[in-house]
Amino acid sequence: MSTPKIAFLYPGQGAVPEKPLADLYGDEVRITYDNLRSGECPVYDDFHQGAVHSDLAAQLGVFCLSHTLAAALNKEGIMPSVITGYSSGLYAAMAGCGCLSPIQGMAAISHAFELISLTNNAHEHSMVAIIGLPVDRVEAELANLAHQGWLSLVNNKSQTIVSIVKEDLAVFSAACLQAGALRVLELPFEYPYHGEPLREAGQALSHFFESLPLSAPKIPLIAGSQPVYINGSSEEVGRQVANQLWQTVHWHHTITELVNRKTDIFVVLDPTSALTRIIRWLNRSITTVGITCQTDIKELARHIS
Repeated sequence: MSTPKIAFLYPGQGAVPEKPLADLYGDEVRITYDNLRSGECPVYDDFHQGAVHSDLAAQLGVFCLSHTLAAALNKEGIMPSVITGYSSGLYAAMAGCGCLSPIQGMAAISHAFELISLTNNAHEHSMVAIIGLPVDRVEAELANLAHQGWLSLVNNKSQTIVSIVKEDLAVFSAACLQAGALRVLELPFEYPYHGEPLREAGQALSHFFESLPLSAPKIPLIAGSQPVYINGSSEEVGRQVANQLWQTVHWHHTITELVNRKTDIFVVLDPTSALTRIIRWLNRSITTVGITCQTDIKELARHIS
């Protein structure tokens, strides 16, 4: 029996669990999490939706937990052949493939967050998910707004996330629903991500990565808004992660790239089921395993062995 080709997928900041981590994973992963944690990353017992109230804390907590789950899987003999990350999950993927240390990865998140917070009028925008409306129709509704808006993420042909000025939210939501959207939901994020207004922040982040002693990736990485397969170039990794900060992320293309590279199992390092559902909506034939609790780790280990 051949060894399956496994991809590790690191989630973005939306992967903050509803329940405390001890309820999901017990104390088995606590030591690893606490050893990885640095800066403003929440402590193990405080990383859940009732306790996390900032984008930065969410991003750092998701980063630390996803690395903890990857380490727990490695301990069971489950090793990835390729790695990728969804939105801010690319910072964790960058560390997961060995380009930088977890401490450097969390420092990069904090640095990027500071750059974003200095962007003019960034706090005046909302990120909004639109479900059930084709991308071209979403773009048409964005063009009708009084202020400039932009596509931030394209999960699939009818599930997108946009960034718009807050005062346009009611008009935009009504227009999308009238056009046939099944749901329009404002996301609980402080700032917009993946859009042209953050170009300067992205360029500054690229300079930050250039200043670090990055290592060549030990595991191939798929990264970027239009995904690039990177195997050996640390400079390309840093460039693609920084560019994603201000470019629209085409997540469906990342999944297609993984499928085309004959990936057998998609392992989602996510305490929620959100990213797993997104992948299954794209392609139900993909074998996707979410690591939502300690049992998932043990079951995946039994399946692979």
